[in-house]
Amino acid sequence: MSQRVTVAQALELAIEHHNAGRLAEAEEIYTQILAALPNQHDALHLLGLIAHEQENYEKAAELIERAVTFAPEVGEMHGNLALALQDLGRLDEAMARFQTALALNPDFAEGHSNLGHLLLTRGDLETALVHFEQAVSLAPDFVEARNNLADALLEAGQPNIAIPHYRHVLTIKSDLATVHSNLGTALLESGQTEDALASLRKAVQLEPNTDTHWIALAAGIERLCITSIDDAFRTELLTILEHPAVDPQRVVPAILPVLHAILQENGQFLTDTLLQRALALSPFRDFDVEATLTAHRRALLNMPPNILPFACALAQHCFLNEYIFAVTKEEERAIAKLASDPAPSPEVLAILASYRPLYNIAGAEHFLDRDWPAPLTAVLQQQIVEPQEERRLRTCIPTLTPINSDVSQAVRDQYEANPYPRWAKFAKRHTPASIGEVLRSAPLRFDLEGYHSPNAPEVLIAGCGTGQQSLLAATRYKSARILAIDLSLSSLAYAIRKSHEANIENIEYAQADLLMLGHLERRFDLIECVGVLHHLGDPVSGWRVLSTLLRPGGVMKIGLYSQLARQDVISGRAIIKKHAIEPTLEGIHRARELIAEDPATEILKTRHSFYSASELRDLIFHVQEHRFTLPQIVQTLKALDLQFLGFEMHDQQTVHDLRNEQGDRLTDLSAWHAFETTNPDTFRGMYQFWVRKL
Repeated sequence: MSQRVTVAQALELAIEHHNAGRLAEAEEIYTQILAALPNQHDALHLLGLIAHEQENYEKAAELIERAVTFAPEVGEMHGNLALALQDLGRLDEAMARFQTALALNPDFAEGHSNLGHLLLTRGDLETALVHFEQAVSLAPDFVEARNNLADALLEAGQPNIAIPHYRHVLTIKSDLATVHSNLGTALLESGQTEDALASLRKAVQLEPNTDTHWIALAAGIERLCITSIDDAFRTELLTILEHPAVDPQRVVPAILPVLHAILQENGQFLTDTLLQRALALSPFRDFDVEATLTAHRRALLNMPPNILPFACALAQHCFLNEYIFAVTKEEERAIAKLASDPAPSPEVLAILASYRPLYNIAGAEHFLDRDWPAPLTAVLQQQIVEPQEERRLRTCIPTLTPINSDVSQAVRDQYEANPYPRWAKFAKRHTPASIGEVLRSAPLRFDLEGYHSPNAPEVLIAGCGTGQQSLLAATRYKSARILAIDLSLSSLAYAIRKSHEANIENIEYAQADLLMLGHLERRFDLIECVGVLHHLGDPVSGWRVLSTLLRPGGVMKIGLYSQLARQDVISGRAIIKKHAIEPTLEGIHRARELIAEDPATEILKTRHSFYSASELRDLIFHVQEHRFTLPQIVQTLKALDLQFLGFEMHDQQTVHDLRNEQGDRLTDLSAWHAFETTNPDTFRGMYQFWVRKL
């Protein structure tokens, strides 16, 4: 640095470079200033900001802390030091620095916004809102602060107040895709569905390569009923169905009116790509749509022209729902005739695969020796190659415990015959986070006072079925090591194949009876047991075993059937018993026919599980089922020394309704019991809740 240039002039030049993004030039001048004046606080501070921009948070904190030593009265420096400390995970120190910055300069809008953001990440939503509001009051056009305020209001369940803040931000800067996406979510929460969809779509149009926008659009679509689409929306829907972070089974119900309309148009359904992808990726859970599909399947037996793409998609669909569609005697005769063909055409093979799995055909493996059109290759992969791989995998699965009890053996046999559930695509929806971050953030927002997340948590999935839950846990909890157990080798083999398909390697699968896990030496930081305990001979004994495996202070997710919410299931089970229906595919067809005809039970048609053979068997044919009330759960939690943290409620409207009826008593099970008594369908799926070991 020239002797003739003052420090002030050098700083001015460096800041000009810095603001223009010429960081190397700025850094060189800051360094030259410090060579001459090692304690020059502005150069130290600004050099620290460059380190922060370069994500060198240790260096940033060191430099800015030195700057603060020489200029402790400058609030902005304390605020920037807080940001570096926050990025280093030193949250208590960051909090203290933000507070110092605001004590020195109460009108520091950016400091209020940044402190609000830190408070929000720590679960203190109420105080965060105070600081965001203060920041916006001080700087009404401060985009980041107003957006933070809107986000916090949305998380606080106040979408109507958040909406004008999002709109204000967009008047300042209209191309912020994340703001459009969050505005869409707020509009959706407030019931403004048409505007919501437009905002969510605008976000993906602005940033088509940002996964979170597609996830938000898919989540928005899930809550709608789409009756018409244009070409642009059709393209977006195809992208959503194939997106690696989206589960098609959650999106397809919302677009069933569109798909049904396509099915009802002569000829169009044979070539419609959106329909074909939806069929291949998800069951269609609607009785009228099923009737249309069943009629189209029957019509394929007449061999109309140009049927192959649709027939192959339908075959994949029928495999997914495990051939739940009814079959007439006439169809059975026609299929038997087609099956006798030693060299079937692609069309014949696709039609056969829509009535029965190809792996059940003698010599089916020889079909793999022929070259087939691409649509049929996908069917062969699904119905021959993948089942072969599962048969191989089941021979390699370790056994942790014996399965001795009669009930456990009967349950195992059920899931060996019908692995539950069958599914096509895993959606990696979450960025891995610590257990504490997951439980403190939306939609759970639990109060975890004193909880410290383990760096590499040990997680048990007790009753993993075909693997959806274990894959979700493996991708949801950062650095987790997962043990996933189940009674059924068929289910475990399906889960392992799906884990390999998703390139997920932090799951260990094993066959075990959770009632026998008491001798396991391993202990866990988190246990998930959803939809399992109520199928044991003694659910509380099983829960007690799990509790002994949970480390002190550890958390557990439990799923149990509600007595109040399953009255329709009880009626369905009574029909099975009355008519002595066996849990075969033919029996399942017969049960569905009787249920649909009976006004007392036809409400079962609105249940998700009515449209898949394994799921319906699990729903109304299960060999063992217990149901619970919330007072019974209260007694069990007390006996096991477990603290109730809260329900996992993805429908936040239920939470708002409880608050309106019972006040802010989200962890009070007596309040929930009173609410459920007047709203018996609240837990129609099951109670899903989290507890903590005291």
